Amino acid sequence: MNVVMKWQTEVKKIPKLNNLVLVEGLPGVGNVGKICAEYLIDKLKAKKLAELACEHFPYHVFINQDDVVELPKNELYYHKSTKKGAPDVLILTGDVQSMNPTGHYETVEATLDFISENYDIKAIYTIGGFGGKTLPKTPKVIGAVSSKELIKKYEKYGVKFEQGKRVGMIIGASGLFIGLGKLRGIPGMCLMGETINKPMFADTKSAQEVLKILTKIIGVKIDMRDLESESKKMEDAISKAKEIEKRMIDKLRQSVPSEELRYIG
Repeated sequence: MNVVMKWQTEVKKIPKLNNLVLVEGLPGVGNVGKICAEYLIDKLKAKKLAELACEHFPYHVFINQDDVVELPKNELYYHKSTKKGAPDVLILTGDVQSMNPTGHYETVEATLDFISENYDIKAIYTIGGFGGKTLPKTPKVIGAVSSKELIKKYEKYGVKFEQGKRVGMIIGASGLFIGLGKLRGIPGMCLMGETINKPMFADTKSAQEVLKILTKIIGVKIDMRDLESESKKMEDAISKAKEIEKRMIDKLRQSVPSEELRYIG
C-alpha cells in the first residue's frame, strides 16, 4: 500500500482561493496547535477540502459512536475571506503526526505538493507548544521564522524572538513545513505557545494566546469566548489540584517525622 503521496479531495470542484496562507495545527506538545486549528475551523465555519490517510501514521483505527472504525487522518479545511485584502486561509489539522522521520518528510512534502498544484501559497504559519517544567501564568508566544527579515514584521504583533536561547530545534511537522516551505520560496513562521511538558496535556490558555496573535496576522476576527471559558476551567482545575496537593503535604508533615519526608519517592 502506498497512499502517503495522495490527498483525497472531498469537494466536487476545487474552490478558488486568493492570496492564500496555510495554517498548520497538528497534535503536539500541549496540543496547542490542534486546539488552535480546530477552534479556527469551528469559528470560521471552514469547509473541508481534502484528507490524507497514510502508512506512516500509527497502526490503529478509531471506533466512532456508531461502532464503525476510521483510519487516522489529516484534513485540510478552507476559509474564503469576506474582508477586502485579507487572505483566504487553508487550515491543516488531524488526528496524528507521522511515527518516523521519513514519514514526516513525505507527508509534509505531499501536503505542499497537493496545495501547490492548486494554489499559490503566500505564507505558512505553523503552531506548536514550547514545553517547560512549569505551567506559565501568562504564556508567551515564541516565534521562529524562515528568514531574518521577517522578525521585525511579526514582533509588532507580540511574537517573542529569543535568538535561540531556549528553542534550539522544532521537531515534527511544525518545523518541517517552515523548513521545506523555505526551499520552495514560501515565507513562514512557527508560533510556539509556552506550556508545560506533560503528556496528554491540553493547554487551552496557551492556544488562546497564540490565536490572539495569529488572527491579527491573517486578518480574521473570531469569537474567543468559548476558548476563554475553557482556559478558566483549566486554571480552576489546576488551582484545585495544587490546593489538594498542598493539604496532603501539610497533613503528611504533621503525621511523619520531617527527616523521613526526604525519602518519599
